[in-house]
Amino acid sequence: MDATLKNLIDANLDGTCSEGDAEISGCELKVIDAASGKIELLHDGSASGPHYTLKSLGELFGGGTPSEHVDPQKLAFLPLFLAIEEAIVTSYRVNTNMADADATIALDLLNTDPAGDVCHNPLAHDVQLRLRLLLSIENYSRQEVRQAIRKILKSIHRHTSQGGRWGYLEFIDEYLP
Repeated sequence: MDATLKNLIDANLDGTCSEGDAEISGCELKVIDAASGKIELLHDGSASGPHYTLKSLGELFGGGTPSEHVDPQKLAFLPLFLAIEEAIVTSYRVNTNMADADATIALDLLNTDPAGDVCHNPLAHDVQLRLRLLLSIENYSRQEVRQAIRKILKSIHRHTSQGGRWGYLEFIDEYLP
């Protein structure tokens, strides 16, 4: 968790905060440079302070939750699954040629090392950026992130086998806003 960013966000509380379409807290987060993780906090549509650079994912892993298993049905893990799947569905909506295999490749990279260098894979980079945003304000461990990635990979395989090469992407596109 990034206490400095959390304090900046808390200082701007007074409504809803969104990163893209995802509510976070009381201000809006605008990504200025995805490669470096530079963001800007907006309050009522205008900048509320200087740009802020997100910490690397490796620095943001926390001690985790008290739960033994990462379960997408548990409210404690909902933000983690949403961060990953929103990045995937957002990429799919922009690039409709994307297939389930593209999501599998990206998540396989992140499963190996969630904090590793993924700049050569745009989808993996987008997922990693969403994780950096999330872990800046939430306390998930490296193990919990990897477990969530593995559960999503299983979901991809299941939906691909049942619905073809776009089975998973069509499924999450239908259920995620």
